[in-house]
Formats: sequence, structure tokens, C-alpha cells
Amino acid sequence: MKKPLLGLVMLASIFLAGCPVSDLHPLYKNGEDVVEPLLVGKWRPPDSSGNGYISFEKATSGGYTMTLADTDSGISDQYEVHLVRLGGNLFGDLHFSSRSHNSKNVDMPIGVIATHMVVKLTVAQDDLGWATMDDDSLKNILKNDAASQKPTVGNLTYDSDDSLVLADTETLRRYVTAHPTDGFSEGDHWHRAK
Repeated sequence: MKKPLLGLVMLASIFLAGCPVSDLHPLYKNGEDVVEPLLVGKWRPPDSSGNGYISFEKATSGGYTMTLADTDSGISDQYEVHLVRLGGNLFGDLHFSSRSHNSKNVDMPIGVIATHMVVKLTVAQDDLGWATMDDDSLKNILKNDAASQKPTVGNLTYDSDDSLVLADTETLRRYVTAHPTDGFSEGDHWHRAK
């Protein structure tokens, strides 16, 4: 692995604690733009000695733009983020939009599809709680969560490699509403950069 990419991979592994799953369909519905003013700003991971960070800014088209940056390598990824509030919990739907190296756009490999990632968020003045939909948690729940027993949850269908959730938006929304804690990783707490 090239040295510049190593820093971003290490930062992303902190950022994406656990074994997060990707979703083919979004969690949010068009026009559903939840606003969380405390989210805007730059956040640093816990116990990070590097120069990596994530930042959020309000997008002009609705939602937010999130940047995941490794300043040592000069690589940064941008995501479109839409917030959704379900069952009293705040969730973010992240959709990859671009990568740059030293402010120049980098083409992604042919065949790469930008999928969605659902995260559960808690936001306070200087604390950002971040938990991903976790592959192990999903598999444990699905073993004991038959659709006939819990019709509000439905069936989260995976692709043949068990790496992509194929469930439609409504099924995904019912799932995260029913499993706001046991379907997500333990998570991390990021701290606002001063």
C-alpha cells in the first residue's frame, strides 16, 4: 500500500469503527432535510495524534457536506450527508461524492459504485457520538428477528457477498427505528477542534 494512502486508511478505520455495512438505497427521503446546527464544524477523533479530521458544512442544496481528511497525505474524501430523525434518534445518510489529493480531483476505479452508509449520531457542543450500522450486529439480529414475528422490521436482504444491504428505503427506516442500539456499533466520540 502506498504510504500516503496508509494515513487515510488508518483515519477511516477509526472513523468507521466496527464492520460497517453499505446500503444500496438511502435512509432519507427527498425533501426531508433535518437541520442540526451543532454538527457544523471540524471534529477530531478520540486519542488521535495525527492531523486527520472530519468536518461538516451546510450544503446549499440541502443537507450537509462532510469532508474526511488526512492532512499528512493530502487526501480527502467528500460525502453528501442527509440527516433523518426516526424514533427520537438522529441518523446520518452518507453518500460518497468525491476524492481529492492535494486539492486535485482523483478518479475512482472503474466499476466502483457510491453506496450509502447509515450512521447514528449524537451531537453536543463539543462532542460528536458516531456509530455505524454494524455487520456483526445486523447478522445477530436477523437470526432472531423473523419478519413474521416483527413485521415492523422486515427483512434486510443482502447481496450474494453479504456486503451490501439491498433493502428499500422504507424497510431500512423501519429497521433503524426498531434497532437504534443493537443494530449499530459501540461507536466513538469525536471532539470539536478548537
